Formats: sequence, C-alpha cells, structure tokens
Amino acid sequence: MSIRARLIIGLGLLLLSTIGAMVTAMLVDARARVSSEVASSIRTTETLMRSALEPIERGEGDASQLAPLVSGLQHLRHVQIYLKSARPLSEDAPPMSDREAWAEYIAGVPGPTVTVPVVIKGKHVDTVVIVPQSADEMEEVLETIGRLSVYALIFAAAAFPLTGLLINRALEPVHALGTAMHAMESGNYDIGITQQGPPEIARICSQLNRLAAALKKTRAENQRLSTAMVRIQDEERRDIARDLHDELGPFLFSIRATGAALIRKFQKPEFDVSKAVDLTENILEHVDSLQATNRRVLQQLSPVGLSELGLKGVLRANIDMWKRQPHSCDVEIELEGDLDALDETISTTVYRIVQEGVTNALRHANPTVVRASVVAEDGSGDGPGEVRIEIRDDGLGLPDETQPGYGLRGMHERVGALGGELTISPSENDNGGTLLRARIPLAAASLGSAKEC
Repeated sequence: MSIRARLIIGLGLLLLSTIGAMVTAMLVDARARVSSEVASSIRTTETLMRSALEPIERGEGDASQLAPLVSGLQHLRHVQIYLKSARPLSEDAPPMSDREAWAEYIAGVPGPTVTVPVVIKGKHVDTVVIVPQSADEMEEVLETIGRLSVYALIFAAAAFPLTGLLINRALEPVHALGTAMHAMESGNYDIGITQQGPPEIARICSQLNRLAAALKKTRAENQRLSTAMVRIQDEERRDIARDLHDELGPFLFSIRATGAALIRKFQKPEFDVSKAVDLTENILEHVDSLQATNRRVLQQLSPVGLSELGLKGVLRANIDMWKRQPHSCDVEIELEGDLDALDETISTTVYRIVQEGVTNALRHANPTVVRASVVAEDGSGDGPGEVRIEIRDDGLGLPDETQPGYGLRGMHERVGALGGELTISPSENDNGGTLLRARIPLAAASLGSAKEC
C-alpha cells in the first residue's frame, strides 16, 4: 500500500474516531444534564401542584376542579401529570413511540414518580401522579448530535480531496528521491536533486546529493586507477619486450652464429681443438649473460625468493645486497610484526616500495645513512590492522621541481589501489634528507598475530 493511501486511510479513521468520541462525550454530558433538568422540573411541578391544591383542600372548592387543574398543567416539560382515579391500574403510563422509547433508553432512568394526595375536609378524594419524562429533552439532544454528525461528515468528505492534494504536494520530493535513486542505480550520478519539502526530506535530498557526488568521484578515481593500471601493464610489457629484443636477441644470435661456426670446425678434416674450445667458451659466456638477463626480467615480474624466503627474508637479502655495493652509505632496516603472514599482493607491494625507496635514495640523494622500517599491526588494539613503511635518508633532499618517474608513479598506484596512502616529504631531522611514508590497511585475514623481530 502506498504512503498516500496509508495517510488518507489513517486520516479517515482519525476523523471517524474524532466524530465517535464527540458523539459519546455529548451523550454522556446530555444524560447528566437531562437527569438534572428532569429532577428540577419534578420539584417545580410538585411545588406548583401543592400550591394549587391548597385552596381546594381548605374547602374553597370541590373534587370537580381537580381534572381541569391537572389538564392545565400538561404543558410543563419533562413531566406527565394525571389523576390516579382517571387512569386504570393496568395503565401506569400512556404508551410511547419507538423514538420516545429510544430517547428515554439513552437518557436512562429518569427518577422516581411523585404522588401528591388530595385531602378535602379530612377526606382523601384522589391522588395527583407526577411522572418524570426525559424522552423529549433527549430527543432534542439526539437531533442536535445528528445534525453535528452530518456537518462533520460533510466537512470530512470535503476535506478529503484537499487532504489528498496536500499529501501529493508533500510527497513530490519523495517521488523525486525515488527517481534519483533509480538513476543512481543505473550509474547516473549527475542527479542534482532540488532541496524541497519539509526539513527532514530536504536534508535527505542534500545527503543524497552528497552521496551522488562522492560516488561520482569514486567512480572517476576507479576509472583513473584502471587506466593507470592498464598503462603500467603496457609499460611493463614494453620494458620486457625491449629487454627481450635488445638484450636476449643479440645473445641468441651470437650463440647461433657461434654454434654454426663450431659445426663447421667439426666438419673440417683437420680439426682445430683450440678453436673449438674458444667457440665453446664464447657460447658459455653468452649463456651466462642470458641467465643474468633472465634473472633481471624475472625480478621485475615477481620478487625472486618471496614465496621461498618470505617477506622478511627477501627484504633482509636486499639490504645485504645493498650493503655490499661499492658506496659509503650505511643501509639498515627494522622489521616488526608477522610480515610473512601478509597475503601475496600486500607482500609484493611492501617489497616494491622498500626496493624503489632505498634505490632512489642511493641513486639520487647521495646519503650517508638510509634507515628503513616496516611495521605490521594486526588491529588487536583500537585501530584497524595496517602495514606502515618509513624510509628516511640524510641526503640531498627533494629538488624544488621534480616530476615523478615510473617507479614513484607505480608505488602511488599500488598503494592507492589497496586503499592506502603514500607521501614523500623533506625529512623531519636537522640533517635534511627525504622521508617516504606509506600506510596500507589490512583485512583481518591478511595478518597473523604480531611478533617482535
């Protein structure tokens, strides 16, 4: 059932309940008021009758005057007067109509009947009976209630179209919200809902506009990341293709040419062993170069030894390799947490960040000290689990104008794709240098319990 139908039905039930409550209240009030008026009329009629009978009882009249006297008082409201001698015992009261009976039933018990004995010269001649009657007063009340109920129903019937119009106007922003959400479901976030209607609905319109803007921004960021990932993949493929063509191709050609020369040497009648040995050594040198190039290409595709040694072992092996390089720089790394429990994607990302960060520092900053730290937290405290990476050096620092190269762009894209952030800024110590910081959030299953190295 629609909101409009529910509101109209609810309003109708409310109006009917209000009318019913009003009628009930009027009946309860009328019953007490009618009872009071009837009692007052009985007292007044009794007093009036006793006053009228005093001359007759003193002997200034006779019993024949009683009937005209009683007949003259029949016009009084809320009472019925008659002489007891004028009505048979089987008829205590004249029959009432159905309407009068219903009115008297609503009014309730009108009160006790009052009798006034008539004694003339010490002789009881007759009795005046005064019977309370509440039907006529209650009939008037019921007529008034009926008219008011009819007016209320007419008002309700006239108010329903206006109420429906007002409800439709009030629900227009809700229809606009439904249309906007349907458009968002279809992927259209350029909705721009007008803030209208009551304050509550206007706030929902504003929040939906902000949600659409955030989703639009997120979709644009996802498209940018997807485009960047495709671009990075293309660049990696081009690098691999270039390495294969420029480095592996000449070696393969040389091996083929040397092998052909070696075959020709074997085919000659006079076989020169020394020449064959030289050609064989040449082939072996080219094979060694091919193996070195192959290792370098594989290193670019996936860190060698990551699955065998784990992230800690590979990072320490790289630090040892950098230490053996011919430079006067002190390279150290601090590892905390269960880094080997990270999944493959995060492990590879952490490795690439450390590799690129330390390599850039050694290549461009001319430092004397490079300190790297990798800390994995499992989220057992107040915050979520994450990996924090810091690479600090005391070298030349960042140039005034720098364009991020392929390595830095790759690091930013990797960290952004995992929901983290990476910053490169001047170092906070007095010796200058550069500080690289990265934070990568972890899922609960990506990290085991933390352990100190």
